[in-house]
Amino acid sequence: ETDFKTKFESHLKTTGCDADAGDTNFTPNVCLADGSQFAYGTFDESCTDNICDTLTIDTNGKKGPNTAGKDRFTMNLTPNGVKALGESDTCSTGLDCGAYILAHHKLWTGEVEIAQADPEPVIPEGCADAECSSCTSGYIGSYDGTTCLQGNSAEEVKTAKVAYYNNVISDMFENEDVTTWGIDPSGDVSERAARTLDFINNKLSNYFDIKDIDNPEGDANGCVWVYLKDGSRVSVWQSTGGPLYIRYHNPTENNSNIDINKEIWNDGRIRDV
Repeated sequence: ETDFKTKFESHLKTTGCDADAGDTNFTPNVCLADGSQFAYGTFDESCTDNICDTLTIDTNGKKGPNTAGKDRFTMNLTPNGVKALGESDTCSTGLDCGAYILAHHKLWTGEVEIAQADPEPVIPEGCADAECSSCTSGYIGSYDGTTCLQGNSAEEVKTAKVAYYNNVISDMFENEDVTTWGIDPSGDVSERAARTLDFINNKLSNYFDIKDIDNPEGDANGCVWVYLKDGSRVSVWQSTGGPLYIRYHNPTENNSNIDINKEIWNDGRIRDV
């Protein structure tokens, strides 16, 4: 075991481990200079069931979402090398999504539970469902896709949604280093749209409850439209020679109605437009 750990760590550029005291599900043994962290189990010299040890990696360390299947994955150390858990075409528990991601170069987006289940929708008395259909007087719509908002007008729903998604985007910028997003204004429309789709699958999906991606290949300007489960929409596009734009639209059918418009540059600058 000591020999394995010594050899393993000798190939890595390590730094001091700074574990998240509030995260009892993950205690790293090795922390890398890029911020990622490894935790391994007890080395089995006999390699029972062809498994000598397990390695769990958190790709961005203490930064969120700290969720199995999104930034935290497990691999088996076997006599023949390291093997990611799971199958190449599906995953179920989150930690076993590594094989799927290696095969497809994107996060699993199937209808499965990953890590903790979403909270049960809160359905107010007198409403048919969490989308607030057939509600009695006083309930006017959902602002987060799970709870109904009590108020007097549709404008209050819109105001609440904009405030909610402003907070979501702020959390994303706080938890992420945007200089690592690979923002690249070069290439034609299809190339920029492909990088935009990769950003949506690997970053945006960690923070937004996505229902559907309408045009994964991008429109004439390379813009990709992301529909959210609450009925609103986010559009993401990479301009020629410029920044990445993240825009929130409510209602979805009005392209000119931009309630949130963020401009992100590859040197880390973020500004409201």
